[in-house]
Amino acid sequence: MKTPGHDSSPPPLDKSSYDAEYRRKRKDRKLDLIELYQRVVEEENARNPKTPFEIGFKSRRLLR
Repeated sequence: MKTPGHDSSPPPLDKSSYDAEYRRKRKDRKLDLIELYQRVVEEENARNPKTPFEIGFKSRRLLR
């Protein structure tokens, strides 16, 4: 049961704050995926060094 004045949800953000938060979360997720990609490639190359493992992926654009 909700009582007036005791709402636990955060106040709504204005558009610029919402957009900034969204961009921050999106950038964090991209960095997590880049780290995962690098870890997978390193582990696969350590497991089988004679045939280098590669995924056709460049992170140049993602790091802007």
